[in-house]
Amino acid sequence: MREWKETFPDGKVKALCPMVRHPETGKLVKHGVWRTWNADGTLNKEGRYVLGVQDGVWKFWYPGVAQPITETYKMGTKISDSATPKR
Repeated sequence: MREWKETFPDGKVKALCPMVRHPETGKLVKHGVWRTWNADGTLNKEGRYVLGVQDGVWKFWYPGVAQPITETYKMGTKISDSATPKR
C-alpha cells in the first residue's frame, strides 16, 4: 500500500491518505482514512475513501466552531449533511 502525502512549505504534513491500485482500472486511488491539517497542526478534515470515492461520515472543523460539520456519503454520493457552522 502506498501513501499520498502533501506538506506545507515548512515540511509539516498537510494531507495524508493511503492509496491502492484500483482492481478494475489499475490506477492508484485513495483508499482509507483521509486527513488534512491546518498550518498550526489542528485537524481540518477527516473522512474515508473506498477505491477512490468518498464513503461514510466526513468531518470538517472550522476555527471558532466547537463541533465539526459533517457530510455523509454513500459510495461517492452525498446523502446528508449537518447545518452550516455558527460562530
